[in-house]
Amino acid sequence: MNILKGDMALIGPRPALTYHPWPYEQYTEHQKHMFDVLPGVTGWAQVNGRKEVPWPERIELNVWYAKNMSLWLDLKIFFMTIFKVATNANNENVGETGVKK
Repeated sequence: MNILKGDMALIGPRPALTYHPWPYEQYTEHQKHMFDVLPGVTGWAQVNGRKEVPWPERIELNVWYAKNMSLWLDLKIFFMTIFKVATNANNENVGETGVKK
Protein backbone atom coordinates (compact mmCIF):
# COMPACT_ATOMS: atom_id res chain seq x y z
CA MET A 1 0.00 0.00 0.00
CA ASN A 2 2.82 2.44 0.89
CA ILE A 3 4.43 1.81 -2.51
CA LEU A 4 1.20 2.72 -4.30
CA LYS A 5 0.85 5.86 -2.15
CA GLY A 6 4.42 6.87 -3.04
CA ASP A 7 5.70 6.72 0.54
CA MET A 8 8.00 3.76 -0.22
CA ALA A 9 9.79 2.19 -3.15
CA LEU A 10 10.13 -1.49 -3.92
CA ILE A 11 13.94 -1.13 -3.77
CA GLY A 12 15.71 1.15 -1.30
CA PRO A 13 17.10 1.16 2.22
CA ARG A 14 14.80 -0.57 4.68
CA PRO A 15 13.08 2.11 6.73
CA ALA A 16 14.75 2.71 10.08
CA LEU A 17 12.58 3.28 13.11
CA THR A 18 12.98 6.64 14.83
CA TYR A 19 14.54 4.94 17.86
CA HIS A 20 16.34 1.97 16.30
CA PRO A 21 19.18 1.35 15.89
CA TRP A 22 19.67 4.73 17.59
CA PRO A 23 17.98 8.17 17.53
CA TYR A 24 18.23 10.13 14.26
CA GLU A 25 20.36 12.81 15.93
CA GLN A 26 23.09 10.23 16.62
CA TYR A 27 23.63 9.40 12.93
CA THR A 28 26.65 11.12 11.39
CA GLU A 29 26.11 13.50 8.47
CA HIS A 30 27.54 10.81 6.19
CA GLN A 31 25.12 8.18 7.56
CA LYS A 32 22.13 10.50 7.11
CA HIS A 33 22.57 10.20 3.31
CA MET A 34 20.65 6.93 3.48
CA PHE A 35 17.56 9.03 4.24
CA ASP A 36 18.00 10.93 0.93
CA VAL A 37 16.07 8.23 -0.96
CA LEU A 38 12.69 6.60 -0.42
CA PRO A 39 12.79 3.61 1.92
CA GLY A 40 12.20 0.27 0.25
CA VAL A 41 10.81 -3.17 0.88
CA THR A 42 14.22 -4.64 0.07
CA GLY A 43 17.62 -3.10 -0.43
CA TRP A 44 21.37 -3.48 -0.85
CA ALA A 45 21.96 -4.26 2.85
CA GLN A 46 19.31 -7.00 2.79
CA VAL A 47 20.85 -8.85 -0.16
CA ASN A 48 24.35 -8.47 1.29
CA GLY A 49 23.86 -10.22 4.58
CA ARG A 50 20.45 -9.28 5.90
CA LYS A 51 20.38 -10.08 9.63
CA GLU A 52 24.06 -11.06 9.75
CA VAL A 53 25.21 -7.49 9.09
CA PRO A 54 25.68 -5.25 12.16
CA TRP A 55 23.95 -1.87 12.05
CA PRO A 56 27.05 0.25 11.27
CA GLU A 57 27.81 -1.90 8.21
CA ARG A 58 24.13 -2.02 7.22
CA ILE A 59 24.01 1.77 7.32
CA GLU A 60 27.15 1.98 5.16
CA LEU A 61 25.54 -0.35 2.61
CA ASN A 62 22.45 1.87 2.61
CA VAL A 63 24.55 5.02 2.12
CA TRP A 64 26.41 3.33 -0.74
CA TYR A 65 23.08 2.44 -2.36
CA ALA A 66 21.77 6.01 -1.97
CA LYS A 67 24.87 7.35 -3.73
CA ASN A 68 24.95 4.70 -6.49
CA MET A 69 21.31 3.89 -7.20
CA SER A 70 20.38 3.05 -10.78
CA LEU A 71 17.88 0.95 -12.69
CA TRP A 72 20.48 -1.80 -13.18
CA LEU A 73 21.34 -1.88 -9.48
CA ASP A 74 17.64 -2.04 -8.60
CA LEU A 75 17.15 -4.96 -11.01
CA LYS A 76 20.14 -6.75 -9.49
CA ILE A 77 18.74 -6.23 -5.97
CA PHE A 78 15.29 -7.39 -7.10
CA PHE A 79 16.59 -10.70 -8.49
CA MET A 80 19.00 -11.20 -5.58
CA THR A 81 16.05 -10.71 -3.21
CA ILE A 82 14.00 -13.37 -4.98
CA PHE A 83 16.93 -15.79 -4.68
CA LYS A 84 17.53 -14.96 -0.99
CA VAL A 85 13.86 -15.38 -0.09
CA ALA A 86 13.53 -18.63 -2.07
CA THR A 87 16.59 -20.13 -0.35
CA ASN A 88 15.94 -18.49 3.06
CA ALA A 89 19.54 -17.23 2.96
CA ASN A 90 20.80 -15.05 5.85
CA ASN A 91 17.49 -15.25 7.66
CA GLU A 92 18.54 -16.59 11.04
CA ASN A 93 18.58 -14.42 14.11
CA VAL A 94 22.23 -14.05 15.06
CA GLY A 95 21.88 -11.85 18.12
CA GLU A 96 21.63 -8.12 18.67
CA THR A 97 21.84 -6.17 15.43
CA GLY A 98 21.12 -2.79 17.00
CA VAL A 99 24.33 -2.58 18.99
CA LYS A 100 26.82 0.12 17.94
CA LYS A 101 30.29 -1.32 17.47
